[in-house]
Amino acid sequence: MDINKIKRYLHKTKIVIYKFLGKFIPYFKKQYIYMALEVLQDKIKNEISSVLKNEFNGGFIIEEINGNYIDSKYENIFLDSASSVRYKTNDYVESSQLCFVMNMKHNINLPIKVSVIYLDDDFEVKFSVHEVGTNVFDDCMKVEKILKDKKHIINNAFKTYKQ
Repeated sequence: MDINKIKRYLHKTKIVIYKFLGKFIPYFKKQYIYMALEVLQDKIKNEISSVLKNEFNGGFIIEEINGNYIDSKYENIFLDSASSVRYKTNDYVESSQLCFVMNMKHNINLPIKVSVIYLDDDFEVKFSVHEVGTNVFDDCMKVEKILKDKKHIINNAFKTYKQ
């Protein structure tokens, strides 16, 4: 048996136990939410990485995904920074069930921070790039289009997370 399969099985078992204990003990509820968020981030990272690899031939690489964090530049976005947040657009506050940041690298080693705010079967994508050439900007727009076209990836991952 593969050691990674055993580790995944043990991790999933631990999540189930923490979910049960979390109903009675707040500490375990926080731990369960944290572990479930890690699984969600890994699933999203793997799914999106495979899509971007096919599209850009390795030109866009996701280095890591951070949950519960949004760049402070977007002050008008979040009233609360947790995996369940309130999102402000044009003075209208919507409820967001998930937010995460993908730290990516463009093929010219340019770091790009991509914030994804999930809003009930739809999401917004915000880019933070230090230097923008037209090819980088075009690639960022392609990434946004891919994410919007393949939003079922995020939807499916999030439905798994909510269970």
